[in-house]
Amino acid sequence: MPSLPYSFSVGRRFYLLGMLVLAVGCHPEPPFQPAPVDPPDSLTLYSIDGSKYRRRHDEKPDSDNWFYSYPVLGKLEVDTPQARSEIIGALEAGKRNFEGISPACFNPRHGLRSVKDGVNTDYVICFECTQFHVWRAGSRMESAETTSQPEAVFNRFLEHAGIPIAP
Repeated sequence: MPSLPYSFSVGRRFYLLGMLVLAVGCHPEPPFQPAPVDPPDSLTLYSIDGSKYRRRHDEKPDSDNWFYSYPVLGKLEVDTPQARSEIIGALEAGKRNFEGISPACFNPRHGLRSVKDGVNTDYVICFECTQFHVWRAGSRMESAETTSQPEAVFNRFLEHAGIPIAP
């Protein structure tokens, strides 16, 4: 039996490889499911305006009006363990599901203050560029990426409480 020309064989391989890549990449994203987490002792959800004037980090901000140099539009004390778990779980799931590269912007519109065993952990979150900064006991600990999916969970709580969300 005669063999196929080399160019046909290579071309066919690339065609099959391309079809495989398309088939794997065309599956719809699974529905967003926040991860179950041990809820913090207390949680405050902030609506902040990262597009507004940003104060210098060495200035002492008024904690009622500023959250890490960004103006506070409103805040919600999340009072039930289930709601605290849902909000933190959404951020953790977004972090776990992140794939890709984040843009260079940082215009945060959400913040979290989580208290567990007397230790404050603060999150300054920009869903526009899918990044957040973590501060613990006043020191910056890390920067990380998240999907934009937790934003819907955060906004649902803020809107239910009548708190404005920055555009």
